[in-house]
Amino acid sequence: MKRGFTLVELLCVIVIIAIISLITFPKITRHINNAREELYITQIKNIEKIGERWALDNADYLDKYHINDTFITLNLLRGQKYLEYDDILNPKTKDVMEGCILINYSDNKYSYEYVDIDCTLSANDLSEYSDSYVVYDYDDDSYEVVKTNEKANTPAYQDILNNNSNLRVLGEREDGLYELEDEYVFRGNNVNNYVKYEGKDWRILSIDKNDYSMKLISTTIDLSTLSSNTAVSDFTKTTLQNSLVEKISEYKKINDKWNNGIINNSSSGVLNVKNLLKNNSIVSKVGLLSIYDYAIASTDGNCENDFKNVACKNNNYIANMYSKNDFWTMNTDGSKFWYVDSNNELKLDDSDAGLHHYSMVIKVPINVYCDNIDTATGSSSQFAYELK
Repeated sequence: MKRGFTLVELLCVIVIIAIISLITFPKITRHINNAREELYITQIKNIEKIGERWALDNADYLDKYHINDTFITLNLLRGQKYLEYDDILNPKTKDVMEGCILINYSDNKYSYEYVDIDCTLSANDLSEYSDSYVVYDYDDDSYEVVKTNEKANTPAYQDILNNNSNLRVLGEREDGLYELEDEYVFRGNNVNNYVKYEGKDWRILSIDKNDYSMKLISTTIDLSTLSSNTAVSDFTKTTLQNSLVEKISEYKKINDKWNNGIINNSSSGVLNVKNLLKNNSIVSKVGLLSIYDYAIASTDGNCENDFKNVACKNNNYIANMYSKNDFWTMNTDGSKFWYVDSNNELKLDDSDAGLHHYSMVIKVPINVYCDNIDTATGSSSQFAYELK
């Protein structure tokens, strides 16, 4: 005779099933969630790879100065057939993905990051992701790439040139920014070239026309002078690479190649000195003022032909800055060093003749921009340009 399950047996079976469910269900759920997370990560990586391919094909839309980031929408990638037109679903939420790809340049390379936001809204503040940026979308009606949002900066050199649009040329004597063959140079005694950078005070020496790097000189002389028995060769190699570098080791946007020439006593003429400087270089984060730098900062015509002429000090804002101190230049003639004395005249002296101060000079590359501009004033207390 067949008999059924008793109530106790049924309850036991139910309890066993419940226990098994309690053990296995979280594992199954966790496995499903992990699978969805892995699928989402893979999907994001694929989107970022497609964004990279778009950037390689459309480099003109990227900031060649590497100051501003670029956001591109998934709609743009679809419109230009980098993505299929079908909606891309988030495997975790099943929502349609309509974010943007942030293209950033740092450490000499581009990075690509998908951000799940609508970056096209002009009122949308993207500062959480970028300090300065341009956003591109796709116009389905015109079949064109369109700029929909931006908070962009321009290179500092552009702002400086724009604010000194009345460029001077050789032969003029007025204070201001002069245009030479391969660089722009501030000349005169009262020029608006004061700069705040990395929390320190500088003035702009020159702007290179080839790479638009800017050479800045510190407005204060370093009081930790060299000892009287320091050899010239030791000064140019050791001091620049150790003593000076330690003072600005935290700087990020500075160039690291410096010209360092041996200037023969018989050499004369600014161009001759410049060529000698170019033929010799050292690798260092900072440098010192060169004879050439000092000479071209003067508006006196005699200084163009003979850098040893005392007229080089005329209307020279660098001389005016340091009129109470002797200070080093970065040049030697092999056994002696050049310096600017307290009368603002270039002199040659033995390497063990005494103590002289020095003032740091740095070169900042093109991707430095003006965070604040005051076109009306410029002084040691109120800066014309604040660089970032």
